[in-house]
Amino acid sequence: MKLLPKQRRLIVWHWQIIVSGQESRPPDKLSRIGETINVRERLRLLFHFQPNHQPLSNPSMAVDKSNEKVKQMFGEIAPKYDRMNHLLSMNVDRYWRWKTARKLAPYTNEPILDICTGTGDLAFALHKKSGGKAPITGTDFCPEMLEIGREKGGRFGRAVTFIEADAQQLPFED
Repeated sequence: MKLLPKQRRLIVWHWQIIVSGQESRPPDKLSRIGETINVRERLRLLFHFQPNHQPLSNPSMAVDKSNEKVKQMFGEIAPKYDRMNHLLSMNVDRYWRWKTARKLAPYTNEPILDICTGTGDLAFALHKKSGGKAPITGTDFCPEMLEIGREKGGRFGRAVTFIEADAQQLPFED
């Protein structure tokens, strides 16, 4: 479906309202001059959306961002990580991996290190793009993610080496 310029401006205006929470008049005579607009009502009618300006979290609540807590969180989501990544990005993640592999153009025998590889999707894309010529190593600090990467590599016959390592303390020479 192709949108007309006025429709595109109206959509952009509505998303600006959602982000800013301010009420205003839409641009370029999309409503009658002098019309008072109740933004919440307009959004509810147009998008079946009721803005909720409640804070997402309590600012006074401390969040534990320690390595162990982050590792535990990624370990818990590891089995569903790929599916959720595809779903939440609307498969754009596949495009950016393809684009990255294409831009990097790994046609030589030079080794490639994929830091924070997760389940290895970028490492596999680079392996495919190099035609299996470049030795590729994927590191991540979450063993559950690496295990899924190893399983995927075995299923698809892609030789990527996975090493458990923290990005802040890699076991490689500079």
